[in-house]
Amino acid sequence: MAARGHGCLDALERQSLDYEEQEEKIAGLRQDREERKTYARLYYKLVERWVCWLIVLLLAQGIFMAAAKREFLSDSVMMMTLGTTTATIVSILIAVGKYLFGESKKEKSR
Repeated sequence: MAARGHGCLDALERQSLDYEEQEEKIAGLRQDREERKTYARLYYKLVERWVCWLIVLLLAQGIFMAAAKREFLSDSVMMMTLGTTTATIVSILIAVGKYLFGESKKEKSR
């Protein structure tokens, strides 16, 4: 009988450990979700400011051309600036998006 009681205790201990493990997983998922929200907000602010800078640059080019009848920046410089910044924004968006919202470790193992 003593061995039988000991087996119940082991089962309860295992069940308790399983419960604690599940609580830790849930806490980790909550932390991941909060971190994703934080980084998504930061990335949004970065892109927002970057796009505002591009708008200011385009407006300065247009105003300068209208007022001075000449270019603020040459066409090639404007094209390079718009092209490279747009490519950079898109590549950062893809990298951050994959990191923040990619498959979880559990989904990858399937």
